[in-house]
Amino acid sequence: MKYENYKAGYICDAIGRIVRTHQQELNKSSHQDQIKLAQINGLLRHASSFDVHFPYLHRPDFDLTHPILATINNIITRGLPTRAPLILEQEFQKLEFCKRDDKAYEYNFTNLKNAIEYQSIPFEGNRFRAAV
Repeated sequence: MKYENYKAGYICDAIGRIVRTHQQELNKSSHQDQIKLAQINGLLRHASSFDVHFPYLHRPDFDLTHPILATINNIITRGLPTRAPLILEQEFQKLEFCKRDDKAYEYNFTNLKNAIEYQSIPFEGNRFRAAV
C-alpha cells in the first residue's frame, strides 16, 4: 500500500481577489511583509494538499498519457488553488455569496454580496483558525 501527496484546489473568484489585493498591498522589500507573503503562499499550498492511498503500487507512465490529459492534470495539480469551475461559482451565486461581474463575455464572480475584509478570512498565518 502506498500513499502519495497531491496538491490541487479551487478558490472562488471573490476570495481570490481579496487575497491577491492583500498580497499586492504588501511591501515586497519589507522583511515582515515577505514573511506574510510566504505565510499566505504556504497556507494556500497546505490547504491544497491531500493524500491518496493506493492499495497497489501506483506508477503511472506519463509517456503513455494523452497530451490533453497531461495538460489538464498540470493545470489542476500545479499546487496553488486555481479558479473554481463555472458551475461552482454559479452555485455560490445561487447561495447569494457572490454575483457575476457585469462584463458580457467574461465569467468572473468577484462581486461579493457582503463585503469581506482580508483579516476576516478564517486563517491566521499558516494555521487555520476556527471560524465561530
